[in-house]
Amino acid sequence: MSGSVQSDPDRPRLLLIRHGQSAWNQEGRIQGQMDPPLSELGVWQASRLADRLSRRRPVAIYSSDLDRSMATATVSSQRLGLDVIAMPALREVGLGQWEGRSRAEIAQQDPELWSTWLSHPSYDQVPQGEGAAAFAARVGAALDRICAAHPDPDSEVAVFTHGGVVNMALSICLPLPVADHSPFRLENTSVTVIERVGSRLAITLVNDTCHLEPYAN
Repeated sequence: MSGSVQSDPDRPRLLLIRHGQSAWNQEGRIQGQMDPPLSELGVWQASRLADRLSRRRPVAIYSSDLDRSMATATVSSQRLGLDVIAMPALREVGLGQWEGRSRAEIAQQDPELWSTWLSHPSYDQVPQGEGAAAFAARVGAALDRICAAHPDPDSEVAVFTHGGVVNMALSICLPLPVADHSPFRLENTSVTVIERVGSRLAITLVNDTCHLEPYAN
């Protein structure tokens, strides 16, 4: 997936999964690569997701090594009897000086920059952040590694990660400018699917949370 999507006949179906709600999601704090735990709701979401995945039977489970992703993945791994393969390359984008701060705090302390972010968000705007190009390269390389490890096109691989990572994967697939923030909204424990259809890769599902119904809001 590095840079552009190749027509590779030996590519598994990727189930890209955002982690359950974290304590900082609940508080409205920007996380980036900081490491808050799941909230009580996040633990429940992870359990509902595990019920869903138990009916799909992925052949492998990968996860960002950050706690909110690993904790979400572990619930499914225990249900499926699979080990979680931790990959630091699946971490959320580094958000520099914004990490640990609320959106209200950033808006108050740097209103001009926050206004620019709201009107045209780009990872390159974040002070001391990872930046879009480095993030895109990291995500593309990580997903290429996963695909190379599971060449059976009939297999499914569950990839537990973060909203920014899933959005970057979608941007690479479409393709969209990776410097811009993807327009997709991704809920906690949502499932997004990328798979091969004929000679091309296709996005066949985005932000699906049917496992949370009728409780999703």
